[in-house]
Amino acid sequence: PAPPRVRTDGAVAVLADDDADVRALVALMLRDLGYRVIEAADANAALEAVLAERAVLAVIDVQMPGLSGNTVAYRLRSRDWRG
Repeated sequence: PAPPRVRTDGAVAVLADDDADVRALVALMLRDLGYRVIEAADANAALEAVLAERAVLAVIDVQMPGLSGNTVAYRLRSRDWRG
């Protein structure tokens, strides 16, 4: 049997990956789950988008040029973002 569907009701997910192919594939899966996906090619843009769009989910590549995904996670937590 198929797993139960997750109800996202158009909630915002921010997706950050410097690899455009990976970003496109993950975005497709998130949209299929019902998320409104905001894509970012770098961690700085992802950090801004999560806060500006009140995202409930952030999928961030750990190894990217500039800020790492871990740094973004620490910064979001320091701003009390809980997703």
